[in-house]
Amino acid sequence: MKLTRPELWRKLIYWLRSTFPHPDRDITVRAVNIPDKYWDSTGYTDIINGNFRIVIHKKSVFATRIDTLIHEWAHTLTWNSEEDHNYKWGIAYSKIYRGYLLWRDENGYW
Repeated sequence: MKLTRPELWRKLIYWLRSTFPHPDRDITVRAVNIPDKYWDSTGYTDIINGNFRIVIHKKSVFATRIDTLIHEWAHTLTWNSEEDHNYKWGIAYSKIYRGYLLWRDENGYW
């Protein structure tokens, strides 16, 4: 099934929320233009009103936006870890990414 990029983006976020939910907090995703002074940033995660907000750089290449979303989603699931990219984050990231590849291929989204 051929989807437009916005359709695939929405389906991916829905799939992440239903397959890898955070047990205690909501996760929102926003695509925005990140200021040029953060030239190396494709996205980040923060907490707003007790819930997670993932911000993705709107001008990034679509495949990079997907990779960044999965990367940041793993951060939401391991937020209390002592380091940003420790083994807990790596395990969460690999589970989400592998699940994404299977979901994408099973549904013919790529």
